[in-house]
Amino acid sequence: MKYLLKRSLRDIKNNLMQFISIVIIIAVGSMVFSGLFATTRILRTWLDDYYATYALADQWVYVKGMSEEEILDAQRTMDDTVLEGRYRFQMEYTIGGKNTTIRFHQPTTINQLKIMEGEATIKDNIVLADASYAAFNGLTLGDHLVFQLEEETFDFIIGGLFESPEYAYKSKDFSDAASAKQQFGIIYATHETLVMLNRHSEIYLEALVSANEGFMEAQTKLDDAKKMLDENQATLDSNRKEALDEFARQQKIIDQNRKTIDASFDQLNEAKSSTYAQLGQLKAQSDLLFQNAANLQTQYDAEYAAYLSVRDTLPLADQQTQDAYFSAMASQIQGLATQANALLYQYNISKSTADAQFAAQEAQLNQASDTLNQGQVQLNTKKKSVLGELDDAQKKLDEGTSEYLANEATFQIEKADAMREIDAIPELYFEVLVDGTDTREWLDTLETKDELVRWFDQDSYPGVTMIGNVLAPITVVSDIFPLLFFIVAAVIILISMSKNVENDRTQIAIMMAMGYQRVRILFVYLFYGWWAALIGALGFSLLGNRVIPSALISIFTIRFSLPPIPIVYYPEYVVISVLLALFFASVAILLALRHVLREIPAAAMRPKAPKSARNSFLERFPKLWNRLRYDTKLIVRNLLMGRTKLLLSSIGVVGALTLLIMGLSLRYSATNMIDQSIQSFRFQYSVRLKENIEELGELELPIESSKIEKTKTINATLADSDDTIQLNLLEIESTLLVLRSLDKKQIEMQEDTVIIPKSMQIVYGYDIGDRLDLVIDDVPIRLTITHVNTQYLGKNVYISFDHAEELKLDVSTNKIYIANASQTTNEAEISALLGDGVIRSVDTKEEMIDRSREILDMLNRIILIIILSAAVLSITVLYNLASINIFERQRELATLRVLGYTRREVQRLINTENRVLALLGTIGGVPLGILMFGWIADLVSTPDFIMSKEPNVLVLLLSVGMLLGFMETTNVLLRGKIKNIKFVESLKGVE
Repeated sequence: MKYLLKRSLRDIKNNLMQFISIVIIIAVGSMVFSGLFATTRILRTWLDDYYATYALADQWVYVKGMSEEEILDAQRTMDDTVLEGRYRFQMEYTIGGKNTTIRFHQPTTINQLKIMEGEATIKDNIVLADASYAAFNGLTLGDHLVFQLEEETFDFIIGGLFESPEYAYKSKDFSDAASAKQQFGIIYATHETLVMLNRHSEIYLEALVSANEGFMEAQTKLDDAKKMLDENQATLDSNRKEALDEFARQQKIIDQNRKTIDASFDQLNEAKSSTYAQLGQLKAQSDLLFQNAANLQTQYDAEYAAYLSVRDTLPLADQQTQDAYFSAMASQIQGLATQANALLYQYNISKSTADAQFAAQEAQLNQASDTLNQGQVQLNTKKKSVLGELDDAQKKLDEGTSEYLANEATFQIEKADAMREIDAIPELYFEVLVDGTDTREWLDTLETKDELVRWFDQDSYPGVTMIGNVLAPITVVSDIFPLLFFIVAAVIILISMSKNVENDRTQIAIMMAMGYQRVRILFVYLFYGWWAALIGALGFSLLGNRVIPSALISIFTIRFSLPPIPIVYYPEYVVISVLLALFFASVAILLALRHVLREIPAAAMRPKAPKSARNSFLERFPKLWNRLRYDTKLIVRNLLMGRTKLLLSSIGVVGALTLLIMGLSLRYSATNMIDQSIQSFRFQYSVRLKENIEELGELELPIESSKIEKTKTINATLADSDDTIQLNLLEIESTLLVLRSLDKKQIEMQEDTVIIPKSMQIVYGYDIGDRLDLVIDDVPIRLTITHVNTQYLGKNVYISFDHAEELKLDVSTNKIYIANASQTTNEAEISALLGDGVIRSVDTKEEMIDRSREILDMLNRIILIIILSAAVLSITVLYNLASINIFERQRELATLRVLGYTRREVQRLINTENRVLALLGTIGGVPLGILMFGWIADLVSTPDFIMSKEPNVLVLLLSVGMLLGFMETTNVLLRGKIKNIKFVESLKGVE
């Protein structure tokens, strides 16, 4: 065994460079294997422990507001699941002239904090700040966070710094490619502080404003109703008064007329009495005259009869006297009768006239009285009707008043209830943390009641998935790279051992004939591979376990907000690396020895029969073959006749080119993705104002500018998926934010322009002409896509301010872009802007570019490892294969030298063969590299971070060029091999 070990060491010494190259390949493979596997295991183990130790939530449930009692009631329906409500208040905060966002929480038993510095105690004015935000913004323990909300000033002192597993990836809307350490901070304060802050929250203020608007509207309606009731009551009272006054006036007229008629009747009666009294007197006078005439007639008749009886006896004188007396009496009687008749006639005429006149007057008065009575009836009827209508109106008015009073009372009750509900909003939970998974029924219930906004489980939570997406390419590389290097090492060992076994064929046969067991002979050659495996795997796997995790984890902690991650040694990966190296080396050596060890010693002692010569493919075409130069024919024959060796040689070249294309394509895709966003910036400053403006004419800047444009970002959700996007408003024909279509042409922003990024086209399948349904503040918005731009980063949709105004969106904004004449930024302008009272913060173009490129840091480290690995792989493979080629062709090359070929010509011959091998390797390496790149790009991509899978010609050419460069490096290293060819020894036959 001692002899066998010495012999294996002698073989190593004789082929030292070849042995070293094998060791290097195994070393790189082992280093990458142990380093990458250790990195992923360290990260996954540490993350699992980090998540478990600090109780990372199993689910995040966002609701429309739940009280503590409702959460407890929901928890009682679940087994082994804990629900915990958490407050969340978010606001913009300016620090150092930069606009940032801070989010407040209260401490919870789920999603606990790892205190990095200071105390964990939180008081009313003592808070905890996340360490990365504090570090990037120059905050330390004892510093104050001071801000004002609706004229209420808050002053908090930082009492401790923490890291949180929940916020390892910090992004206020999960749209940042890397953790927004400087722009987004997390603050933990007391429960009471959060309630106070929540009284300034958007939800509370919107509810308060909406309620006040509702109250004002309802109060206005009530006031209008009261005013209408008062007006109607006044109108009714006025109408009643007017009606009563009118009725009184008409009644007065009737009464006056009645009084006039009664007076007329009285006058008539008085006239009648007077007239009839006069007529009675006249009649009495007539009757008296008639009575006197009758009495006188009676006297006359008596006296005249007596006279007649004695007349004759009387003297004539007496007769005459008596006759004269009786004649006078008769005349007197006649006179009395005439006078009586005259009076009677006068009486009769007067009476007839008076009767007729009085009858007419009485009839007229009776008619007037009847008319007046009819008017009285009509007045009474109308009065009754009007007063009845007025009473009905008063009744309805009283009912309206009662309804008003009832509504007012209801309004006051509802207002008080609403204010109690609004006052309870600051104490409602809109985020519920879940420890456990028994929530399906509860989530369904919330969704049925339309109380569920959205929810994440731990596997889909962006803070977890972003870290997983970064680990994915490391995992893929760790699965592929080591295997590739071990296979290449096995191929080189196979070719080398095949050459050695071919040279030692006779010695192997002699040893078998002398009685050496085949196993002992086998161990001679196995030791060669095992030495390479042990030397390459043992030390470098330990080195890889330290160096690669340190390099990658340092970038990992820089990209994400994580506490320091300790480097852990995993001896098992060293053991596995050694075992894999030994396995591949052993397999290669066994394949090389399989034919020799099967032969009997006598047959093996004889020289191996040469292979039957065959014409190459090109020799079938004599015209073409005869036109080739001799050295070209040598190259073609050597390559085409050794097909197995050619295939094995191509494996290393294909692997190296695949690594180069994959690494450089990932770098180009990531760079191009970020550059697409950066190249759209044509401004120097992005400025936040303290107050919203609607027109730029309202703004006066303290610096000279060549162009100012306003912009605004509105958070929206996709109606189909509830994913959050950013709706960006730009001015028509904007020139400070230039977007380009997929054909690289500039997109002009018009009134109806709707631009989506390429990433949304890939993720959601949208295309030009499709409908884009969004929801903004529970209001559905419908857009029609007009353009797709070249951005792969984020989900930013662009429309014009005019379009937004048509959609009834709030177009007032506090963000503007400023371009200056020099097209550069300077501290004087920044200071002038920050000194202006209307400006809150200033971001420069360079700062925005630096933040965008942070994502490339870790990728660059991985790509550097890939490129170095590809360089080592390609150089060692080509060097070994060329060395073996030179060794096998020493006699041929020495013959060429003897025949007059110069060393340079022989060197050119070998170099050309290597170049052809490299070029042939590109045939398989280019498509395989493109496929590998597309596969890894899919693994790395997220909905907010889409890596383009389109191969770039320049990257392919650069990869091939680098491969050729590695090949030329190999050719330089091979000069010594060609120079050391000894003519005499090479031309001697071993036989």
